[in-house]
Amino acid sequence: MTSRMDPLRPSDPLSLGPYTLVGLLGQGGMGTVYLAERDGRYVAVKMLRVDISADPEFRGRFRSEVNRAREVPSSCTAEVLDADPDHENPYLVTEYVDGPSVADVVFFEGPMDGPALHGLAAGVATALVAIHGAGVIHRDLKPENVLLPDGGIKVIDFGIARAMEPTSRHTRTDQLVGTVDYMAPERFDDSVGEISTAADVFAWGAVVAFAGLGRTPFAADSPGATAARILTQPPRIDDLPLPLRDVVARSLAKNPADRPTAAELLAMVNGETPVPPAARQTRPRRLVPLLAAVAVLLLIAGGLAAVFFDRGAGAAGSALTGWGYDGRPYITPHQVGTATDWDPATVATGSAHVCAVRADRGLWCWGTSSRGELGMDQRGDEMYAPRRIGDASWASVAAGRNTTCGIRSDGSLWCWGVSLAGDLDLPVRVGGDTDWASVSTGAGSTCGIRTDQSLWCWGRNEAGQLGQGDQQTRPGPVRVGTEQWRSVSIRTTSTCGVRTSGSLWCWGLSDKGQTGQGVVPDVLSPARVGDATSWTDVRAGDRYSCGLQDTGSLWCWGFNRSGRLGTGDTTDRLEPTRAGDQDGWRALSTGTDLACGVRADTTLLCWGENTRGDLGSGDRASRSTPTPVSGPPGWAGVSTGDVSTCGVRTDGTLWCWGYNIDQQLGAVLLTPAALDPGTSWTGVGVGRMSVCAVRDDATLWCGFANGQGQLGLGDVEPRATLTRVGSASDWATVTLGRYNACGLRTRGSLWCWGDNDSGVLGLGDTRDRAEPARVGAGTTWTQVSTATGHTCAVRTDATLWCWGINDAGQLGTGTTTGTSTPQQVAGAGGWASVSVKGDRSCGVRTDATLWCWGEGGPDRPEQVGADANWRSVALGSQYACGIRTAGTLWCWGENGHGQLGLGDRDSRALPQRVGTGTGWTSVTSGSAHSCGTRTDGSVFCWGFNGDGQLGVGDTEDRATPAEVPGVRGRQVTAGWFTTVTLG
Repeated sequence: MTSRMDPLRPSDPLSLGPYTLVGLLGQGGMGTVYLAERDGRYVAVKMLRVDISADPEFRGRFRSEVNRAREVPSSCTAEVLDADPDHENPYLVTEYVDGPSVADVVFFEGPMDGPALHGLAAGVATALVAIHGAGVIHRDLKPENVLLPDGGIKVIDFGIARAMEPTSRHTRTDQLVGTVDYMAPERFDDSVGEISTAADVFAWGAVVAFAGLGRTPFAADSPGATAARILTQPPRIDDLPLPLRDVVARSLAKNPADRPTAAELLAMVNGETPVPPAARQTRPRRLVPLLAAVAVLLLIAGGLAAVFFDRGAGAAGSALTGWGYDGRPYITPHQVGTATDWDPATVATGSAHVCAVRADRGLWCWGTSSRGELGMDQRGDEMYAPRRIGDASWASVAAGRNTTCGIRSDGSLWCWGVSLAGDLDLPVRVGGDTDWASVSTGAGSTCGIRTDQSLWCWGRNEAGQLGQGDQQTRPGPVRVGTEQWRSVSIRTTSTCGVRTSGSLWCWGLSDKGQTGQGVVPDVLSPARVGDATSWTDVRAGDRYSCGLQDTGSLWCWGFNRSGRLGTGDTTDRLEPTRAGDQDGWRALSTGTDLACGVRADTTLLCWGENTRGDLGSGDRASRSTPTPVSGPPGWAGVSTGDVSTCGVRTDGTLWCWGYNIDQQLGAVLLTPAALDPGTSWTGVGVGRMSVCAVRDDATLWCGFANGQGQLGLGDVEPRATLTRVGSASDWATVTLGRYNACGLRTRGSLWCWGDNDSGVLGLGDTRDRAEPARVGAGTTWTQVSTATGHTCAVRTDATLWCWGINDAGQLGTGTTTGTSTPQQVAGAGGWASVSVKGDRSCGVRTDATLWCWGEGGPDRPEQVGADANWRSVALGSQYACGIRTAGTLWCWGENGHGQLGLGDRDSRALPQRVGTGTGWTSVTSGSAHSCGTRTDGSVFCWGFNGDGQLGVGDTEDRATPAEVPGVRGRQVTAGWFTTVTLG
């Protein structure tokens, strides 16, 4: 296996200085790497991105990087040969290393083991010793930057390396350079530590884990979720072999000071020194404002839109209208659903999920389900709108970081999500007692009070937060002393409680004075805070605490960055300090770096960090004094978490605001809404959290989530609005997969971009593309459909070609071997259109016959029935719908939500007619719902409606087509939980 190279694109230069460019090797956040030739020698040339080369700050950064890179020995790195920082497009020339990357090896050959894995670990550690010895921090160590030429290992790409000084004049706190999966915690949160060589050691551990496991140790669905896991969760490396696993664990310590140096790392890998025991976590962890700085405005989230828009000359434009899941962040309160019976005392906001109890004592949860915290026996995907958890009756609920606990009406206590016993997908009872009165859960630790007012804690105890006088983990509830307690609150690694005497006590981590004992070592047992006996409630935040006294006065203490103490400044306080001079506070909630409270006059006020908009003030400016939330008074309760806030009004309605990347705001559009008023569009594609659309001037615009470059804008930065892609004005259609996209231009060329792990882009490799790249130069295409793992397209000669994953035979090539380049589908040609979704493909031929393949069926096209009267087909998740030439609608497959439109929920193996009418003009299928248009422009939807994706004003499923009121459209596109129409 050798290095993989793509041909130059039309936008690429032909030369840089004396170097003739031969091909494209890769593209990163700051530049593009080319294979070049000079005097018969091949070299690698990295050119600074054109759009930032004029920026003096970036040019200065590039110059300093070049000077440092020259000092790095070339034994295990690519030697720096030349550079021209003053060129119109500054570039760096290094030795060309002909060998595959670790990423390529793992993709094509699987995870490494034995001597190969050990050799990789030792080789990369050796390279880091050389790099750090020259005063350089790599900052972007990842599998793509570790090459494996014959007989060696080479670490490449110092394009974003920095001098070791942690306060480099080229560094800004709002700039993020690197690849999220391999970034150390301090890259996101400067309170964890300054960026140093320890960040590279962390990346080393992530690279070695990837090589040995085939995945990164903190892998998640999105960059934001990955960053959250890096900050808050232990690495998942249990399957790595010993003793290498212990070395990797040391390198992935949250605290930079707990990681070995590169030299110590190498000695451990080689067995020259023993691996010390893993250091105890000494700092609390939080989801930081930087995640909000890269947060995306998610207008709508969809699935694998595979609808083809035929753009002819003079095609008329239409308005863009959508309904269903609404992933936009909100900086003012947004109502969750229409219910008016939420219990204000029970709303609980966690790190990325929310739970609350309604008047009938039913428990409802929504947001992320990455660790089972929703209690719904499912993990990995988010829940976009509130879902009831079973049919039990609940009294209260508490949400922490990936953990939820609740007390049922019979007094029994149940917990789910992260636990010492592993992740729990369903509520599990804690003991057999039925006398629990209240519960609070944090980051792996939980405390509760029983009806006899005794206090019990269990779980993690690294800072003494369980109050047992030690730092030993407790798998089950243990009593804290013999005293009686009124309330308790635990957030991360600190706990506070109020005893029945009205005295205040705190314990656990005290590095910022959050226990009220000053900056002292961990407080292992409850310690009294002051002499007052007038405390009524207390809430522990992240490295700070706030409490209420019987006069209704508000007091806070501890860490005060961003003004989270509400004292009018940002100075830390080592003892309770009054926030404001007003009394009348009656409810209080503390989050990661902000707090909120409700006053007796029903006004809701918040203060602290606000870059995510979770103060609800209508802007993103932080506040150091309590500031009213936008809108009128009338609040009954509030709960603020890591990145979002929810509150219940006196009329029983529930409202949420702030960050929404994990759908914790529960926002859905139950009825159609204009998505971009005043603009005329001819085509649209919807990805999981991204949207691309073609305007009536044939320009392409994309927006919102962009973690894999699926917006085609040359980077992986999200966009808050639809943004023009390049300068081309000849786009005809666009279609999106989960994190990838493809589009056709008016002359028939096919272009794809975004995530490419499976070769779904058809470009001959598995490297992501952050801007459109042409598929099959010299060929022309008429239609394309793309899914998460594979793509199929029809050429102008009516042949059908597919590429990507093929484990279920979904490519139709007669094998189950995947490919990253287009391969012709087996059998005769004569194809008119194709649709792909999941592991299945279907297509209509020019003779109007229907053919399907994949998903446990044939590995080549097989005709569906004997009829030759099919006009189109649209695949959903394990089901399909199609229109026949007479305008009749037919569906078949899975039918658990009525997505076949047949009036029941029975699956069908063969096409069944939907209703008796004709006049259907188009149909589209999402995850579990379908929509279609009729000749009069009316739009009908049916199937799953949990997120309002049917547009009928509620969240009830429909087993027969239901007309979407007030909408007329000529084309409709159904995503996973969203529907968009052009009309």
